Amino acid sequence: MSLIMENEIDLKELEYDFDNFPNIPKELWEYIVNVKDRNIKEELLPVLMGSSERKVVLEKIDRLFKVVSEILQLSPSEITKALDFHPNDIGEGRIDAFFAELRTISWLHLQKFQNIKSLRAASKKRSDIYAEFNSSKYIVEVFCMIQGNYEWPNPPNRSYDLIQYYITRAEEKKKQIDETAKDFGCDKKILALVLDYKREVALHGRSDFLKKLQCISNRLNWGESYHFALITGMVTSGEGLDDVVYPDI
Repeated sequence: MSLIMENEIDLKELEYDFDNFPNIPKELWEYIVNVKDRNIKEELLPVLMGSSERKVVLEKIDRLFKVVSEILQLSPSEITKALDFHPNDIGEGRIDAFFAELRTISWLHLQKFQNIKSLRAASKKRSDIYAEFNSSKYIVEVFCMIQGNYEWPNPPNRSYDLIQYYITRAEEKKKQIDETAKDFGCDKKILALVLDYKREVALHGRSDFLKKLQCISNRLNWGESYHFALITGMVTSGEGLDDVVYPDI
């Protein structure tokens, strides 16, 4: 499906947005312009291209950049460079992965982590974030569900449920997070799966997610240095924020 919408944004509207959402970096606007003629299968982009929800979404993005700027002590444009987000790097899941890192940085800050730093790509692939908590040093590997790879509740043509999806991705990333932790002298590791505000999130609450993480930890059996997190941004009535980690930090 083309992203060219009846209410497609133009450059004049982008100038308006640039003035009204000052924390959103120009690199993100450039990315939006670059994909407007492409067939990119991502939910967020059609919203940004002219949906009635667009203003609300842009307000949330603006706030997120403001928060992360304060945490990392970087300008919004510097954040895009630190997270290796490039306006011409267009591909399925690219913008989802970028926002997943931003949300994870915000989550770490809320968890009282300190000295949070984004790890830019080097000559070899490495994990995404360095952070400290009390006397421990952590490496954080972030991943997200790309639209189309997962649906809930696991229809017959899908091979993964949420637990198996997490386990499969964690196993793919274990070598990378282990090597990055060794390079940075870290004794702890966190694998964080960011779930978007979609159907699969609505069917679970905080206690459900904790049970799933416990199951994931038990099945992987990697030892006490590994923590597993789910970040949803949702709140369960009577239980609180659904952003959870197991075992506890």
